[in-house]
Amino acid sequence: MKYQMILLAALIAASNTHATVVAKFDSFTHTSNNPVLASDSSAQSSWTTTNLTDHATGTGALSAGNQESANRKTNDFGVTNAIQFSSLRELDSGPTITPVGNSSWVTFSVSATGSDLFNFVGQSATADTFAEGTGLGGTVSADWSMYYSLNGGSSWTLLSSETGASISGSGGESAATGVSWDLSGIGSVASVDFLIDPLSTGSTNGNVSQRGVGIGNIVVNADLAAVPEPSSSALLGLSAVAMMLRRRR
Repeated sequence: MKYQMILLAALIAASNTHATVVAKFDSFTHTSNNPVLASDSSAQSSWTTTNLTDHATGTGALSAGNQESANRKTNDFGVTNAIQFSSLRELDSGPTITPVGNSSWVTFSVSATGSDLFNFVGQSATADTFAEGTGLGGTVSADWSMYYSLNGGSSWTLLSSETGASISGSGGESAATGVSWDLSGIGSVASVDFLIDPLSTGSTNGNVSQRGVGIGNIVVNADLAAVPEPSSSALLGLSAVAMMLRRRR
């Protein structure tokens, strides 16, 4: 009988949860002063995922706006489509995730439909990072921090900061350096906002092609758990009780 109970619990768990990609950004666009960088390409079968949106303010290289072509562009880096930012833009002049000066973060959100929940325990978000240096020497590099918010962006919690790709300022384009953020701290939620903030850790003068850092293939994974309807919960409960009574006999 013990094995029957274990089997029943396993079947319930297997029927109600499954790991899936709930956000995927792999095709980027740049239009000056347009904050939308990419649309989500996940299935969105029982959830919605918003666009990847640029919140950069202020001016960067060449005294141009941080959402203009001197400070942002798309780049294929040989094999992977990515969005690239000038290192000067990524030298945040204000506190991280505060929209002043050269603040440079991007955001998106995921929301489950119906009574479903996202379980992020044991799950991760991943991305490929890149760097480009053309003719100015020095080093081009950045750390990539991911934050989350459960109150619509009123406050943010840091998940981790990861070291991205690096290249010399005259080295051309780097290969991809993968980064991964552990999402376990988010727990089980119906909706969550994500924020990615690059911060330059190398030389910063120059436009986006002279010294720039990029990100692509952004993927967020979660277990999608269906909360049982009251009738289903009742049936499962009665089945468990029936098994217990039968065992006592």
